[in-house]
Amino acid sequence: PADVALNLPGQGELHVTARLLDIAGDVSARSGEIELQAVETPTSPGQQSGLYLRAGANLDVPGGWVNDSPLLNAPGAQLAPRLLDGGTITLGARNSTLDLAAGSSLDVSGGGWARASGRITAGRAGSIALESRRDSLSLPPVDLRQNATLRAFGIDTGGRLSIDAPEVCISVTLCGGSLPGSLRLDPAALVAAGFADINLASNERGLRMTAGTQFDLRQRNLLLDEARALGAATGTAIAALGDSTLLPDYLRDPMRLTLKASIANTPGAYTAADFATLPGLKLEQGAAIAGSPGARVALSSNTNLVVAGTVSAPAGSIDLAINPGLNTTGEFANQGIWLDSTASLLARGVAMLSPDARGLRTGEVLDGGRVRLSAGRGSVLTNAGAVVDVSGASAVLDLRDPAGSPLNTLPVAVVSNGGQIDLAADNSMILGGRLLAQAGAGSSTARGGALNVTLGSSTLAGRPPAANEERTIAVAQSLPAVSVAPGSPVPSFLARRAAVTADSIAAGGFSDVLLRANTTRVQDLAGGGQAKISPGRIEFIGNVDLDIAGRLQLDSATLLGSGDVHVSAPWLRIGHEDIDLQQTAAFTAGGTGA
Repeated sequence: PADVALNLPGQGELHVTARLLDIAGDVSARSGEIELQAVETPTSPGQQSGLYLRAGANLDVPGGWVNDSPLLNAPGAQLAPRLLDGGTITLGARNSTLDLAAGSSLDVSGGGWARASGRITAGRAGSIALESRRDSLSLPPVDLRQNATLRAFGIDTGGRLSIDAPEVCISVTLCGGSLPGSLRLDPAALVAAGFADINLASNERGLRMTAGTQFDLRQRNLLLDEARALGAATGTAIAALGDSTLLPDYLRDPMRLTLKASIANTPGAYTAADFATLPGLKLEQGAAIAGSPGARVALSSNTNLVVAGTVSAPAGSIDLAINPGLNTTGEFANQGIWLDSTASLLARGVAMLSPDARGLRTGEVLDGGRVRLSAGRGSVLTNAGAVVDVSGASAVLDLRDPAGSPLNTLPVAVVSNGGQIDLAADNSMILGGRLLAQAGAGSSTARGGALNVTLGSSTLAGRPPAANEERTIAVAQSLPAVSVAPGSPVPSFLARRAAVTADSIAAGGFSDVLLRANTTRVQDLAGGGQAKISPGRIEFIGNVDLDIAGRLQLDSATLLGSGDVHVSAPWLRIGHEDIDLQQTAAFTAGGTGA
């Protein structure tokens, strides 16, 4: 009831599982744990079920404020326990509704400790997890409504948010979802709550980020008013001691964002016709995820993943993945990761400047980050116009003059290295977009980045083997661009092939290159457990001049050439590392080059 408050002791825990949970009052536990699960029971079919947090209800497990100042504590008095970290709140509804009403709140903010010396130590913010799902698609649709106020601030680092709903739409406007469980989330509201790690997942009808939506991944911190905090007694609410603020880049920890779309397996395997109707994850044209330096962004799906917008994580990481857990009747030519013509994945290096009392330009120039596209099922496709860029950066900094006094400085151009691009696909790889990993401008010593291309998974299960499982990486000097519309099948003549050109590698500024065509082992679950092993191939098409400034590795069971092939690198390795799956010894053939 609204007039009831359950106040648990520090680090107290409340775990409740019931058919119906209707909460209008308050539950609190300093640095504690609250877990509430609504589960429809077999003995109460047709009765109302779900978890409802009513307006005015508050679930609070923040860290506390502890002040050991001798001015606030009597000599010899017992000091309060240091329960500084925020706790955890887990709310779930299985086969029923999870409804957090406007006017309710959840707080897992971190606290702080003022030592007797006046030094302040920050507590860590906690975590909030919200989940609504049904056990079978034959059951009635379930709903997740999130209108509560969330708080997960930290003095240093914010908390973690996990939301798992039947359908997720990230947008500042209405998304048009008509079924229960169509959850719209405003990204600005999530960041404003102080979270440092945000995980959003769809478990049934897909996840999308709509055109024009901006997800600004810059963490909000609790900035203490030091005078107010040092004068505040133990037990003062931490929120009363400071304000939410945006710290400068050099003081602010980078955020992490994970978006995931999953479809549950059914008793029978999905057919090609079934798969064509399954939702996935889509970042629409004009949508943008913008992280601060060092941000980490991960997008994944077990059906399809389409990016038509922009993801930016300077000197950070961007990961796109197709997870291979879906039970299917075979491999599907229309499954994969798409970077459409308007897509940009940007993890360029960046200059991180910090202020100097003398007005000097100080700080560091960070190397390019890492971008990984990994299709454990299906293909990786970058259409013409798409860009993946992990190039280095350059900036002028004022550095100490080694020949002068310690106070003398010189303006110096500081240049950083390119980052790393990892591309891996089970089936095919069509690279029509630009891949860039150039060293920062203005230096002869900074290095370009690395390109790692892997075709074929070493071991596959969950589907029957195809007639031809052999993977081939074709290397040519240049090739006409090929684009495949998102959701369309890869042309049959490109099945189980990746095309890489020497011209695109040179234009991208890569110093290190790895090309790996795996020998695949496909387990035929329907055929008595027999495995089909197919050696991988790297094939040079026509005359090719491949000049690499650093390391070059060609890894496959078979290496072929049909023209004059000239390969140059200070460090060169040719062979096949996966000797366990080779049925025959590796060999080379053809070509008259060097």
